[in-house]
Amino acid sequence: MSIKEGQVANYSVLAIKKIDEDGEDFFVLKHPAGGKFLLPYSPYKQYNIEIGATIKCRVDKISCSGKIYLEPEHPCYMEGSYYDFKLVSTTIIMLSTGDTVDAAIVEDCFFNKVEVVATGVNLSDNVLNCRVDYIRKGNIYLSVYNANGKQCDIKAGESYQFTITGQIKHENNLYYIVEAPDKSKHTINCKYYQKYGLEKEKSFIGEVSKLSKRGNYLIEPKHPIYQVGEIYSFEVIEIISFQREEDFKVISRVIILDKLGEKASIDWPKNKDYPVVGSYIQSKVLGFRKGKLILEENKVD
Repeated sequence: MSIKEGQVANYSVLAIKKIDEDGEDFFVLKHPAGGKFLLPYSPYKQYNIEIGATIKCRVDKISCSGKIYLEPEHPCYMEGSYYDFKLVSTTIIMLSTGDTVDAAIVEDCFFNKVEVVATGVNLSDNVLNCRVDYIRKGNIYLSVYNANGKQCDIKAGESYQFTITGQIKHENNLYYIVEAPDKSKHTINCKYYQKYGLEKEKSFIGEVSKLSKRGNYLIEPKHPIYQVGEIYSFEVIEIISFQREEDFKVISRVIILDKLGEKASIDWPKNKDYPVVGSYIQSKVLGFRKGKLILEENKVD
């Protein structure tokens, strides 16, 4: 069984189980190929998931340690689609950039209150048409068109030139405040990019990823050395192997060191000899996440 981020499958609900005596409840799910997975009960208690049912789940994330996070299909909403939401109230919120903006509080199909940035939006009606940008842990994240008929000129998946306008401390982390070409402001966590040479008033090229909870896009600055799609040579510093508890798959990884002194991993096939620690191997760069390289899985020759 091969599990990858973004995969969708129908899982059987086997049980609701408490892992620790004082811990939280989990749904026990079974993959069509046989692996078992745990899904936290609390975020999805309003989904009316019953034992014996089959639910569609997406592999939302696979952590660096190999842990798999599933996201069940929402009963009411689909990512990327627009829906009318009941407008409950308006408020002013502070973004991670330190700016204050107008926001709307709307109500979802379960009567949960959801916050959405609403700068320049007509809030005189009782209904607000919002886009469901993404769904995570049962929470919906919304955006709304402004008075000019657009959300933001920048688009996810595209690269733009950003300018660092300052720094701000938020929840004990230091962030760069960056301005996009459309003058919208966003933040990036300083700790992930300490070796990128970023500083105030300096411009950089960054790729835009998904929209965050409060209307800020997540920005991945262009790596100072590596490019997506290119093959590079890396020093092998460690070999690790472990069995993933969800599907019992044995995960083998070769840990390398890049030219900035940062570690990255390459998934390694179990029926291929490991490289020698201290030797060099080649791998293609597939992308970047929080300043770290995402490298192509090694395959059997």
